[in-house]
Amino acid sequence: MPRTTRASAEVDLGSFGGASDNEETAAPLTWRLSPTVSLSDWEIRVKRKGSSAKPKSYHCHRNILGVGPRGCTYFVKLFKPQTFAEGGAAASELTLEDTAAAAFPAFLDYVYTGDLSIDTASAVALLDLSNYLRCQAAFAEVQDFLRGDLCAATSVLYIKEASKYAADKVLTAALKLCAGCFEEVSLASLLTLPPDLFVGLVGGPGLKCASKLLSDRVAAYLKAHRTEASADLVTALTPCKLMPVVTPTAAMSLLELGIEHGVLDVQDGGEASGDGATQPPANKKQKARAKRKPPASKTKTLRARCFEALHSDFEALRGSNLDALPPDVTIALLKGGLDSATEAYRAKCDDLETCEDDLEGASSEAADLKEDLSTKERSHTSTQNLLRYERAQHVQHARSNEVLRQKHEALQRDPRLQLPHQPLYAIRGGLFIQVWSGH
Repeated sequence: MPRTTRASAEVDLGSFGGASDNEETAAPLTWRLSPTVSLSDWEIRVKRKGSSAKPKSYHCHRNILGVGPRGCTYFVKLFKPQTFAEGGAAASELTLEDTAAAAFPAFLDYVYTGDLSIDTASAVALLDLSNYLRCQAAFAEVQDFLRGDLCAATSVLYIKEASKYAADKVLTAALKLCAGCFEEVSLASLLTLPPDLFVGLVGGPGLKCASKLLSDRVAAYLKAHRTEASADLVTALTPCKLMPVVTPTAAMSLLELGIEHGVLDVQDGGEASGDGATQPPANKKQKARAKRKPPASKTKTLRARCFEALHSDFEALRGSNLDALPPDVTIALLKGGLDSATEAYRAKCDDLETCEDDLEGASSEAADLKEDLSTKERSHTSTQNLLRYERAQHVQHARSNEVLRQKHEALQRDPRLQLPHQPLYAIRGGLFIQVWSGH
């Protein structure tokens, strides 16, 4: 095959004669451009729900909104001939919640570019927008973000946002997580919940919180939402099964609220306690309810729990603002506190007597131990003396042995005391005789 000769890059082929006077035409297509530059063919007007402000306009393009992997089925149906009349107004209007209206530009950016700007505050709004406008790709992106962002610190915000947009799945997941780590969630964020959501959180399944901490948080919540408090709200947030013990600090606030709304003596189940005769159940439903009702010994009224908490801490009772309570409650509270203090004093006296008896017994035991120690010291002294005597005897014997050894060596060196020579043996007349040499 013959080689082809090509023109070099330096060959002059002329210049572009249709230079644009507007540099914006070279920019990527986006809804943020001026409609005259981007040749926008559709206008979306976004109105905030409950606001009288003028709707905000977004100049978009039908082919971007309805075509491609990030297209929205909502706009596809809107752009159909039977829906959109030729020559009519090329615009549509959306009425959105505040957070959804604020997140709408981020949604449009995703449709145009595929980049989604999302955070905790806008996540549920973007999820609702994606679902309403039928953008499956954006819906999946937001779901992935939610799964990684939902935690103790963000659960309260997700509860509020999910409730606003009726996102039941998100609401259930956020309530479950928040209830499971209730002690880790900040009190400040819990106080922002409306009463119905707070009741659903505290009274729902899976709540994990110590009774005393729960009493402090419930008391703080009711104090912050005092204008919204009602008998039903106080009763729903203070059942004995969830809060069998309260702190002295929470007790005073709960007492005031219980008296104010008339639920101080209401037991779990909404029935008031009393000493009167109980009517027998009239039908099967009442019988079943009576069977399910906890025994009276295990179900304490709010009054009983608050009294117990204040009686257990007389100093807290003394520092409380008793003027805010009715006289009969104050008298009963002080009487019970005095009785508890008297019992505590008697218990301390009994403990003191027990300590004195223990001290006396310990003193006697110490004396016995001292006498035993003295006996052992005397025995030790006797043993030491015996050891010293035996050591002296040993030294004396060693000296005697040394003297004897020296005498023995001297005798061995004395020639006068040398033994005769070795004996000679001979046989005479059949007899074995020993003859000493030298004799």
